[in-house]
Amino acid sequence: MSRAIEIMRNGEVVSKHYVARNKKWISRILPNEKTPIDTDGIVNIPCMVIHSFFRKSSVNVIYLGKGDRVLKTEVKLKPWRLSMNLRARAVLELYCDNNSNRPIIKEGDVISWVG
Repeated sequence: MSRAIEIMRNGEVVSKHYVARNKKWISRILPNEKTPIDTDGIVNIPCMVIHSFFRKSSVNVIYLGKGDRVLKTEVKLKPWRLSMNLRARAVLELYCDNNSNRPIIKEGDVISWVG
């Protein structure tokens, strides 16, 4: 099951993504593989530590705190790495776009769940 999220900065929508939230799909949705649903990434709730073991490509990692505010971003986390933020309540993993080096999402932005 995928849900739309909007990234808000100063009251304006900066970008929109579709993420999977259902735990049973987490092990099945990997970049560069055929996915059962059309998504831009995965949101893990609750979560404060992730790994990129067994991945084929990098992911952008966004740590969310209270009020779905972005605490930290990890750009292009390479395969076979660990990443953590002990204040995080959720982690948003977005698949890397080969055309851009940095995600539009910055610390302090707010995630808005649509639908």
